[in-house]
Amino acid sequence: MAQLDYMEKRGSALKKICNETKALDGYREELKSVFKSSESQFMTVIYSVDYKTASRAAGKDTGKDTGKDTGKDAISINRPDFYVLKLLKIVENKTLTVNEMMDMLGLKGSDNFRKKYLNPAIKNGYMKFLYPDKPQKKGQAYSLSELGLALLEKEQ
Repeated sequence: MAQLDYMEKRGSALKKICNETKALDGYREELKSVFKSSESQFMTVIYSVDYKTASRAAGKDTGKDTGKDTGKDAISINRPDFYVLKLLKIVENKTLTVNEMMDMLGLKGSDNFRKKYLNPAIKNGYMKFLYPDKPQKKGQAYSLSELGLALLEKEQ
């Protein structure tokens, strides 16, 4: 179902969000909201037009990630960093183990891989566990979540 058709059928609130976002200074077409649905869920990704000024201005901590001043910049779930996006692109529609992902990325250090790639992808909801009730399971594998798939779709 086309995005506009879905919005017309579901009400004016989604149209208003899209129109208000388009009216903001700094709006670019690549920041267009993403709407995706399945039989059991509806997902919306709304990109922040002023992300850089809101969370990275002069290197100041916004506290958005924990609600506390940590001395580190906030990470937006709408704009994954280079490492997370690189991971999502190699995983695509596959289910992979840590070793498989590291091999595909050409990495050797699992601590670095987990810190820069895997943990942020899971924390921000882009990836999910194959065995969610056993996160430490030997042979644990990972795949993209609905949010991760929608993000990749938007990036292409």
